[in-house]
Amino acid sequence: MNKLASILFLFFGIHYGIKFYQFGDLIFVLKTLMAFLVSLYFLKQVREENIDLRPVTVLICVMHFLIPLAFFKTHIASVNLGYGTAGILIGLIISGLAVIDLNTSIGLLPALREVRTGGVYRFIRHPMYAGYLITLTFFTSISISLWNLSLLLMFYIVTIVRIRNEEKVLIRSSEYKRYTSKVRYKFIPGVI
Repeated sequence: MNKLASILFLFFGIHYGIKFYQFGDLIFVLKTLMAFLVSLYFLKQVREENIDLRPVTVLICVMHFLIPLAFFKTHIASVNLGYGTAGILIGLIISGLAVIDLNTSIGLLPALREVRTGGVYRFIRHPMYAGYLITLTFFTSISISLWNLSLLLMFYIVTIVRIRNEEKVLIRSSEYKRYTSKVRYKFIPGVI
């Protein structure tokens, strides 16, 4: 499974590299680097226990990875390009820090792995997903279309379902239970 996930993220890295070549947008360089970093982490991943292999969980995880690839750039913006780009960079930085903090605990499917409580995980339980949501929200704001708005809504729903599935597995760990009592928020500190 880890080699498959590594290949999948390698594909994402190549995809974003091509996008950089097509559009010259530096954001795609960051996305390329992050995808390659995740690909490497999957190759050295730690042992997993209690992997959730239910078909609905697998489908949600696959959708969560594929939906961002379907967004496309338009020339219609609802916010200033500078603000939108800054928001995208903030989201990518949050996601990137989360990936670095997860290190070898990263996984494609929900499973019991080493619980990470440092770095950005001190503030919210799912910073990688929060970063993705920030990135895609701001990307949609500078590339507005009915297609991108529909994908964004779908991505929000899929992310919420994915988190619920993950937490059903993770809560079996006493370490994760302690972590949820210390870090109550999933996405936004003090809100949700």
